[in-house]
Amino acid sequence: MRDGAPFQQWALPDPIRQVQARLMKQPGGDKACVELLLAGRQHGLEPLEVACALALEQETVSAAVVLNHLHRLLSPRPPETLPTPERLRLALEPVADCARYDQLRRMEASHARG
Repeated sequence: MRDGAPFQQWALPDPIRQVQARLMKQPGGDKACVELLLAGRQHGLEPLEVACALALEQETVSAAVVLNHLHRLLSPRPPETLPTPERLRLALEPVADCARYDQLRRMEASHARG
């Protein structure tokens, strides 16, 4: 891994190179770059490129931010909400009424005394 030897032959897209240049100016930037390149090897350069472009666009360039974008890009989309059939809709919506519970507590206390 010394000097990024395993990654020297990679033709990196511009957003990845820009992130790499910014990270190398930070303490521990070399390790952060290796972490991103390992993620690129695992998940592909295209998603890493998009994640780097998003970080650059938001002007928050760090390995953690890029990896967060990458994982969000790769995570499955949540399922669409299904419409509720009319027969399953509530005829009377529940109402939040905390005073009702206070009444129940008062009734319980009066029964305990009696």
